[in-house]
Amino acid sequence: MKDLNTYIDHLIDIMDGIELNKITVLTGNNGSGKSMIRKLLHQFLHTKPSLKDKNINNIIASISMDDRSGINPNQMMVFSRDCEWLPTSENTLNSIQNILKTKDRFLILDELELGMGEELQAGIAEYLNQNLHIDQTLGVLIITHSRTMVKHLKHDNFINLENMSEEQWLNREIIPMSPAELLKNSSELYQAFQKRLKP
Repeated sequence: MKDLNTYIDHLIDIMDGIELNKITVLTGNNGSGKSMIRKLLHQFLHTKPSLKDKNINNIIASISMDDRSGINPNQMMVFSRDCEWLPTSENTLNSIQNILKTKDRFLILDELELGMGEELQAGIAEYLNQNLHIDQTLGVLIITHSRTMVKHLKHDNFINLENMSEEQWLNREIIPMSPAELLKNSSELYQAFQKRLKP
């Protein structure tokens, strides 16, 4: 991300190239722009000729990391016998089952692997292979860090924000990223996007 304007152009090209009626997997390091793409995809999808006449509020159905971990950021959660509590993985499965009932929407499934071991990640991928009917959607974007998910999931397109092929990404060496680097990259990308989005 040495040249942020060039990188933002790269992200916009990626958004513009996300195809309808396909299952696309999006991967990338933390702070590389995956969530930015998810947030901006709504307006980009609405520029697609086949979607221009649709109500913009009815184009996307999404699962994000919000509300799946049972963590309330405003208060400390206290576990007691009387509180209703589900594991993160069960919340995710419930969310997947509900979103698969929606019709004629573009589905965004963001980090389904949250709170899951590799065996369950593989199981969720197989569940999607059996129960996700692409012809009943406008398309699907799956955002993930999980090699297991990508290996087991049937998909049409693979996008990596660092320009790795699927094979390179699956076989890459993991190089530690410092929290300071994450904060710096995220902040710079966010500020650069804000400048670009101002009229």
